[in-house]
This record gives sequence, C-alpha cells and structure tokens, in this order.
Amino acid sequence: PKQFVRPSNPREISMFTRYAATDATLGQEYTVGRARGVRLAALVSNVTHDNEHYGTLVTYFRLNGLVPPSSQRQ
Repeated sequence: PKQFVRPSNPREISMFTRYAATDATLGQEYTVGRARGVRLAALVSNVTHDNEHYGTLVTYFRLNGLVPPSSQRQ
C-alpha cells in the first residue's frame, strides 16, 4: 500500500498543517455563511458524499462491462 508522504513545499506544508484533522481539532466548531457545525460532521459528510459518487461510478463501470478497482483481484 502507498504511504502518505508529508509535503516538503512550504506552501503545501502550511495547507497540510492548517487543515490537518486531529482528535483535538475534530470537535472544533466552524461557521460558513449561516451554516455552523463541528469539523468532524463536515468530514463525515464529505466522506459520505465521496462514497455516493464512487457508487455511481461503480454502476457505470458494471454497465459497461468493466470491473471496478475495488472489486479487482490483486
């Protein structure tokens, strides 16, 4: 499996540390416009959304006779 490599570019490091999710930061509240929430809820919502898109892709793969990457034999 691929391992995560921490960025070496100073700008990328800034983005990495600014948005890094830790146990301490996941409970923090945020406000975007009128919406308020907790960072963990935003992360879970994003993962759920990504999974829905992947499910759609899997359907298209199978309809076109292809095997989705998660179902391929290693």
